[in-house]
Amino acid sequence: MQKQSHVKVIRFRNRVPLPPVIRFLDEAYRGTRITQVGLIRSLPIVFTESVVNYAEFAQRIGLSFEAVKTVLAENPPPDYVIIPTTMVRRDKLEQIAGKIAEKASQSGFLPLSAALEVVEAEGIEDATSVLETLGYKVVWHGISMEKAEVTRVENKPQQASDAGHSQTA
Repeated sequence: MQKQSHVKVIRFRNRVPLPPVIRFLDEAYRGTRITQVGLIRSLPIVFTESVVNYAEFAQRIGLSFEAVKTVLAENPPPDYVIIPTTMVRRDKLEQIAGKIAEKASQSGFLPLSAALEVVEAEGIEDATSVLETLGYKVVWHGISMEKAEVTRVENKPQQASDAGHSQTA
């Protein structure tokens, strides 16, 4: 009886065929991802930071970004709002919303660059997702970021506590 080999071979000539390589890597990683998600679910994690970056948290616990994002998006801690790369505590969002409203009221016009500065100063890299969560949109006047402005979307909640019910992952 011959022993079955678990070696996968992808035959090619001149060019490596990308789709079979990606399928192979996805299949190989699937088991690891499932194991990591299970491990994270079993951990008694309590967050104290107001901003939790998924990549940094994953690195601290030695697991993948994808596993961390999957678990936190499925079952976020009660006082946090999920955005694509980060989890932000509701009181921090309310603080940011107040600072943005204050800047906007000073001039009646809020440049995108000023809004991004407010959010990024709070340690959040994905500033545009935070603005969207808080009910703002970017209005472009040409292609220059300096001419873009931030405005409130009609019928959007003003408080971060209301905005947190919509989760984006």
